[in-house]
Amino acid sequence: MTLSICIPVYNFDVRNLVKDLHREISDKDLDAEIILIDDCSEKKNQQINAEIQEKTTQYIILEKNIGRSKIRNLFLKYSSGESLLFLDCDAKIISKNFVEKYINIIEKEIPQVIFGGFKENEIKGNLRSKYSKEREIKPLAERIASPYETFRGINFVVRRDVFEEVPFEESITGYGYEDYVFAQSLKRNLTKISHIDNPVIHLDESSNEEFLQKVEAAIQTLSVLLKNKEISTSFQEMKLIKVFNFLQKTKGDRFFAKIFRKQKSRIRKKLLTGKVNLRYLDFYKLGVLVEKFQNS
Repeated sequence: MTLSICIPVYNFDVRNLVKDLHREISDKDLDAEIILIDDCSEKKNQQINAEIQEKTTQYIILEKNIGRSKIRNLFLKYSSGESLLFLDCDAKIISKNFVEKYINIIEKEIPQVIFGGFKENEIKGNLRSKYSKEREIKPLAERIASPYETFRGINFVVRRDVFEEVPFEESITGYGYEDYVFAQSLKRNLTKISHIDNPVIHLDESSNEEFLQKVEAAIQTLSVLLKNKEISTSFQEMKLIKVFNFLQKTKGDRFFAKIFRKQKSRIRKKLLTGKVNLRYLDFYKLGVLVEKFQNS
């Protein structure tokens, strides 16, 4: 088997995604399989997705939620491909040659890791959409120049032997930063990430309130990871952490926390409008991180 398409599912309708993939594989007789692992979604979501079970090679439903890192590593157990293509469940296929493009590259070069990129389902006034457009989505040339910093887990291929050697960090059980830590692990392992133009559309339509809740959850995860000496080194070049370390080193964190407490509600309300400079989000993240450390 050349390629195993691995889709971790959690409370999302993946019928269109699976149908599009299955159609291309069948029409072109591609050497690929589709595997779904549902991370203990709500029953209504499981019932919706049951419709496409016959279009998958394997469809596993977990009885307990294990999180975004462990579930990705679990695909090694159920897949048979020489390479694994990971797609987030809220991805949408754009190209009719999406799978074929990956397979053609694999058969010629057998690269270690390939990141195909993504586009955002743009929504006016939506903070999630604005953040992706301004901070995450980069032109191909920029991705090639900074291969590890621009990597995201929404749409990538990893060779099986590479993934066995460098899996996702399973100590990350909360939301956020598993992609970043994985990319930094690849960098330390001298694993090459090849960047190509083979994007999917990100269908995340989280409200501004939901997005801020995810940001707060991610900062909680980050605060835990920073206390782990082995993992914390992965974050030292991150701008947020550089400023955070400076505040701690200069004893300015308490003063900053006092300012943040006074401004937190106002900044949060401004962020919820979606019509705001993302520097406000940077300030908010830093403030929440300082709070997490002071309260721990």
